Order: sequence, then C-alpha cells, then structure tokens
Amino acid sequence: MATLSQLQVLVQDIIQDSSFSLVDIRNYLNQGVQEIAGGMQSSVSDCITPPLPELFTIGSVTTDTDDAAYSTYAAIKTLISAGDTLVFTYNGTTFTVTATDIYTNLQADIDTTLIAGAADAGSIVVSWAANDLILTCAGDVKEDTIIGGVYTDIDTGNTVEPTDTSFVAAAANVPMPANFQRNLQYAVNSDGVEIDIYNSMMAFARDYNLMSSQGLVQAVMEAGNILYYQGIPTTGSTITLHFYRFPVDMSESTDTPDGIPLHLQVPLLVNYAAKEVFKLIEDGVEGDGVNTARYQGLFLQAMRTLELSVPFDTNPLSLSV
Repeated sequence: MATLSQLQVLVQDIIQDSSFSLVDIRNYLNQGVQEIAGGMQSSVSDCITPPLPELFTIGSVTTDTDDAAYSTYAAIKTLISAGDTLVFTYNGTTFTVTATDIYTNLQADIDTTLIAGAADAGSIVVSWAANDLILTCAGDVKEDTIIGGVYTDIDTGNTVEPTDTSFVAAAANVPMPANFQRNLQYAVNSDGVEIDIYNSMMAFARDYNLMSSQGLVQAVMEAGNILYYQGIPTTGSTITLHFYRFPVDMSESTDTPDGIPLHLQVPLLVNYAAKEVFKLIEDGVEGDGVNTARYQGLFLQAMRTLELSVPFDTNPLSLSV
C-alpha cells in the first residue's frame, strides 16, 4: 500500500521542479482522492463514476420536532384574583377567561372557557416560571396557534400583554452527517421500517407539497447535504442512513489513500498530481501542454480501470440531456 511519502517522491521524480513543496504535492494527492471518491465524469458512459466501496458507512440523524405555541405574561402570578380577565386567541377564536379565584384555579377557569367556546379542555396548559404565566398549546401540534392576549387586573385596571409569543414549526429537514459525501442508499426509521428514498425533489414536493405530514418518517430526499423528510414525528426520532463518506485526507508520511484500491493508488494519484502540477508549469503554452496531456491521459486510463473494477451497484447519475 502506497504511503504519502512514497507518493510524494514519485511525483517529485516526475515533475523535477523544486518550487513545488511536499505540502503542495500532498494537497494535490488529497485533492485527487476527494475528486475520485466524490465522482467524476465517466470515461466509459454518460454517468458519474461510482462510489468507492471502502467508503461505505452507516450513520444517523435525529429529526426536528414542532415546538408548541406559547405566550408568556410577566409577573402576574401574585396579582390574579377573582374577577380578573385573561383574553387570548387560540386557533383563530378569541377566548375571555374570568378568574374565579387566585392563580391556583387558573387552569380550571381556562378549561371551562375553552369548553364553552367549543374547544377541548386541556388544549391550553398553564405553567409558571417564577411569577410569569406561560400558556402553551397542548402537545406539539403544528396547526395550533396562540396569539395576542391581555390580562386585566380588576382591582387596579392595569393590563399586561404577553412579553413573549412563539411558535416554531418543525423544519422537516436536518443536515446530513458531517462525513456524508454522496449516494444515500438506504434509510430506516426508529421503528425499524425502511423509508422510501426519493431521487427527485420535484417528485418529493409533488407527493408532500405542504411538507407538513405528521407521524413516523416515511420518505426522505437528500439534496445539498440536507435530508428532507416526511412525516414529522411528535418527538425527536432517529433515522439510520447508509451512504458513502468523505475520504480522510493524508497528513502523516505513513498515511495511505483512503478508499482507493491498492493496485490503483500509484497510477491514479501520482498521475493526477503530476497533471495538476504541469497545468501550472505549462500555463501560457499555446495549445495543450505536452506533459499535461501525457499525465492527463495516464490518469484517465487508470480511472477507466477503476470504473471497470468497481461494482456499480448504485444508481448512476446520468449526464445525458
């Protein structure tokens, strides 16, 4: 297996130019590994070259969830007494709650008002942060909203409006694992059920046009290193993914090319680095530089061998129009 130092020496012997340091050559070698792993235009068909089998890995992501809508009324806990009113709009309907006692009875007063207004008791949950009242839509229901509102102290006539009102819907997408490079091949939800993988954002958007389907994740689509998913779980859910990762760059002299088949490490990477160096050396030369063309040809010959030796068991990305 070729080490970084061995590859660097081979490139130095070819280019015979001391202005290119070992660090420069290392960078070209690592660039070659990344480009080969990421896929290049095929020399045998109108497709992107296949992923490298040694870079196959398994990772996971955790879905986002809906944050329930809430409103916060600052410092009213000790003020609440019988006859005070609390007005808020829940799911488009305005409710006026009249307190029958101190703060300890506020949940019951709200439930009574909700029932009278044809809403369910418990739809709005009362909680306290010190003396601040927090009204929260029950559960993580995407459609629920609570907006506006005012508390009125009957004794003083003073009013308090919410200091904080928020509703953050689930994004229905998460970043792919940091080591993801290409070809999402398999996905399974937290119940062990295989998830449909879409290869077209147009098809995904057509089937899930509102991007608001609730429940277990049933379908995913990767685009731009973002995993889009439907449905949306009510709690964070793990999606297990099979994909091909980024190769690890070589940094130490004894490091070897990650993912590149042993028999092709030298012809692929040495010729890749040589052609990149000669592009710079022969820049400005009329026509194709002789050495650039030579090592470009040797590199493409090695790439052809790689393509024919790697099992193409993934969906190829066609370059045809």
